[in-house]
Amino acid sequence: MKLRHLWLPAAAIIGALLYGGLSKSATSRSAEASANPSVAPEPSVATPTAVQAAALPDNTLIEKPLSALVPDKKTVREEVERDPHSTPPSLLKFSVELNHKQIAALLSEDRATAFLTELKTCALEKESLNSVQALCLLNAKRLAKSYPALQNEYQSLESQAAPQAVGLMSHMPL
Repeated sequence: MKLRHLWLPAAAIIGALLYGGLSKSATSRSAEASANPSVAPEPSVATPTAVQAAALPDNTLIEKPLSALVPDKKTVREEVERDPHSTPPSLLKFSVELNHKQIAALLSEDRATAFLTELKTCALEKESLNSVQALCLLNAKRLAKSYPALQNEYQSLESQAAPQAVGLMSHMPL
């Protein structure tokens, strides 16, 4: 098995640890919240129906164009040079920001269509890293899964995308 394909699972675990997702069991968080009302329970995994009921992420982040969130190639390379065994922090930050935009986009087909346009630009950007393109493709695929009317646009996007990005995306969980 090639190790370079393990970066996404490692990134998910690191991200969960950084954001406290794996720090305590649900039972211990619930007990702590009951015993101490000032401790807010940690959020659970969002499902499409839960997304609609949940508060949206920070509006300033949602309103930023996706192109402004894409990590700089030079920065990512420097981070990899410093720590070649971990996912670059700028790439982790991008994936979290991308997820916030995705949550907002899943609220309506109109929002999803607008976000798909941004994802297309990101996924087809020739100067972008393959991992960034793959994350954009994956989010486009998720939109198409939630809104079947976007399926043809997604299929067209995937056929135009760099084969390396499509290959990376195929190893990422939908």
